[in-house]
Amino acid sequence: MVRLMKIATYNIWNDSKNINARLKLLLMELKKLDADVIALQEVKDESTFKMILKDTEFEYGYYFDGLAFLSNLDIKVYSKYSENNNYIFRVVYENTSITNVHFDWKQESTRLQVLEEYFSMLEEFSLDNEILLGDFNDTPEDKLHFELVISDFSDIHQEYSHMVNELPLPTLDIQNNPRWRNVVTEELPSRLDWIMLNTVHEYSIEDVQLIGVEETNGMTPSDHYGVLATFDIKE
Repeated sequence: MVRLMKIATYNIWNDSKNINARLKLLLMELKKLDADVIALQEVKDESTFKMILKDTEFEYGYYFDGLAFLSNLDIKVYSKYSENNNYIFRVVYENTSITNVHFDWKQESTRLQVLEEYFSMLEEFSLDNEILLGDFNDTPEDKLHFELVISDFSDIHQEYSHMVNELPLPTLDIQNNPRWRNVVTEELPSRLDWIMLNTVHEYSIEDVQLIGVEETNGMTPSDHYGVLATFDIKE
């Protein structure tokens, strides 16, 4: 059996700047993705989540401490974790686990500690297909990404980019995202938002693209771009 999955991750920026206009753009963006599951980070509160869920008309939705799932698959909540501005929200669907994360941007050491917490979760309970996605607040050049790769997680965006002979595009794009215009910073564009896959089965990646890139009236929905991946898992 071949399982086709279309999954997105998107940090939607919990900030009051142009919030109503940005929410309108966000809802338009989410509805056109035709995704099975969307993992969101920085959702302001549960009422904002409920508004997004209602407007996008996904069948299932769950919220926890700024993280949210929108899904057309019958996902079930499995576990939650929150400590020192690090958040983990894990759901399961048949033989697949999908874990939405938002890691603290300040200290790499705390991000690595929370990754160990996630690995402990896998030791207690793991499935054939483990999908880990979200805003890691780390770049692929940092240790956290390395730890995932040596633990047999594949970076779907990176792998697809190699397939099509392109460089993976940044999701925190200081140079092009209008949120950062006229902001003086020494930061460089970076890829902080990932979709990682660990599976016992063969798989093939059909497509990966950034979302929330299109600019309307001088703004995009968020200060980040999201990632949408379509892939087959051959079970």
